[in-house]
Amino acid sequence: MAAGFTVMLDERILGQIELDTRIDLRDAVGRVTAPTLVVASADDQIILPHHQRELAAVIDQAEYLEVPGGHGLRSMALQAMAHRLLGHTPPTDYADFLQQRLEINYFGACCLLPETA
Repeated sequence: MAAGFTVMLDERILGQIELDTRIDLRDAVGRVTAPTLVVASADDQIILPHHQRELAAVIDQAEYLEVPGGHGLRSMALQAMAHRLLGHTPPTDYADFLQQRLEINYFGACCLLPETA
């Protein structure tokens, strides 16, 4: 099944998945001084809640909030805002859908990235 799924993925998404498996930001995250709220989805099977608690623990004075739901719940508001700000229209095909998905995810990441660490 995984092999069939990867055929549908754009090489940029595959590159992101590969990067996610090898990048370690623990040292950088420990230098964050901005007020931080770590929001975890209780039923997230991709970024497990205990990993989110670990993240909050290494950020000085971070708050941790766990909400019901699965992966992606906390980004839904950012995604809706991104669609609007980026002027997206309903996708015309699956490739257009994936392109918009990529754009809104990068938008969301930029909104969550602190100006200084």
